[in-house]
Amino acid sequence: MSNYYWRQPNIANERIDVIKGEDDIKWLERYPKWVYGYKQWRNYWEGISTNDFREPFKIDFSELTRSPPEIKPPCVFISHRQSDETEAVYIANLASTAGFNYWLDVFDPNLKSLEQLINQQKLSKAQECFAIASIIEMGLVNCSHVLVVYTRNTKGSNWIPYEYGRVKNSPVITVQAASWVERSININSGKRFPEYMHLGKIIQHRNDINDRNNPYYYLEKWFKDELGKWNNHP
Repeated sequence: MSNYYWRQPNIANERIDVIKGEDDIKWLERYPKWVYGYKQWRNYWEGISTNDFREPFKIDFSELTRSPPEIKPPCVFISHRQSDETEAVYIANLASTAGFNYWLDVFDPNLKSLEQLINQQKLSKAQECFAIASIIEMGLVNCSHVLVVYTRNTKGSNWIPYEYGRVKNSPVITVQAASWVERSININSGKRFPEYMHLGKIIQHRNDINDRNNPYYYLEKWFKDELGKWNNHP
């Protein structure tokens, strides 16, 4: 397995049913063994059916690099508000066209299966909260880049600040964390645009010939530049 194809369910080596029901969902075969958090994922889901949360879902990176070496091409986590789903899907397609893999919640098969269980009331509220958080966490820690879709809808999001900081690389300032910002947002206003976003790459519409011809020109350029750096890294 040379990559983590998160959009394909049933890719790991073992088949162990943890949450059983009409759909017989096989949660533990979701990931290959080399991804970050594999052991924690297995231990966690072995206890979720009985609400046995003796240990928090926590992945220790103290002795690990920023992303697993098997991630090639790089994978970008696309962070967005639910109301900006259309924009996020379009940007995911741009990332894919540029040569990136991506993680986007609306395409994750685990979240789709989980939604079915929630609708069928097969999970307690505690199980539901822990399950959603752990699935997103696995996506976060196995991505090399993060891109926030920042619009007028973003303010007040509980997830976006966490997702941005979780994938952001260790240097204070890094271009592996970026935000695509709606034209109407004043990026120099702390009231409308958070200060921590300035620690990454800010991509916003510019009034120049490139931007007028293609409003996503500078976003596509960021994908291209980052892919080149990734592929040239030893």
